[in-house]
Amino acid sequence: MSIERKKRLRLSQPHILVMEGPVTVEYQRKNKKWYCTALEFDLVGIGTSRQKAFNELQKVVNLYLMEAINSKGPIDFLIPTPQTERKGNDVEKYQVAVQIRKQGRIPGIPVVIQDIRSLRRKRDRICGLTLIPAVA
Repeated sequence: MSIERKKRLRLSQPHILVMEGPVTVEYQRKNKKWYCTALEFDLVGIGTSRQKAFNELQKVVNLYLMEAINSKGPIDFLIPTPQTERKGNDVEKYQVAVQIRKQGRIPGIPVVIQDIRSLRRKRDRICGLTLIPAVA
């Protein structure tokens, strides 16, 4: 493969930024449906299987965070469910990964985002947001 082709491939791949702090996802099954809740955001995905509920939650989290990034003024998230009201033992930790089209020289390792407001100046280059398993 030519060096020029390698450069084009490398530049076409999105860069990954990871938001600081985990997102706790709780799974519950009720009446033949799965409920997948991102406890820090109080967002829910519902599906006929655990995976379908998680996929739906992914879409909801993406829409919610993109709306926050595209809004003007301060970013205020809903108050999460208090620890005392959480019911399930079936929980997993995730992080929000932000895929951004590269511009210039960007390091190959994921960069941690400490404040979601910093994404506003990059919003035109955001390809997507997704939940990835948290690194222990």
